[in-house]
Amino acid sequence: EDLEQAAALAQPALGVAKSPGANGSVEMMYTYSRPTGGTSVGGRYVVGGVSYEVQMSADLRTWVSAPIEEVSSAPAGDGMEDITVRVISTSSRGFLRLKVSQ
Repeated sequence: EDLEQAAALAQPALGVAKSPGANGSVEMMYTYSRPTGGTSVGGRYVVGGVSYEVQMSADLRTWVSAPIEEVSSAPAGDGMEDITVRVISTSSRGFLRLKVSQ
C-alpha cells in the first residue's frame, strides 16, 4: 500500500472533540479512518506495513505518542473503519495529530 494513499485515507473523519473530564482535566477524543485487519502494538495500529499513531504536543514542536484508549469503531466501507480514541492525559490543553509512517 502506498504511504501517501494511506495518509490520505487516514485524514480525521470527524476531527477532535474535547469535554470536561474528572478533576478539571479536559477529555480529548480523536476520530480517524484506517484500514481493517491490522493489529495494535504499543499504542500504534499497524496494517500492511503502515503504522498509524496518535501523537500529542504541548508546543507543536515536540511530539510524543499519546496514551490512548479505543472508545469505538465502526465500519466505513471499502475495507476501512472509523476509530474514536480517548487521549488519556491530565493536561488541560494541547495538540493532537495522526502520524502515518512505513
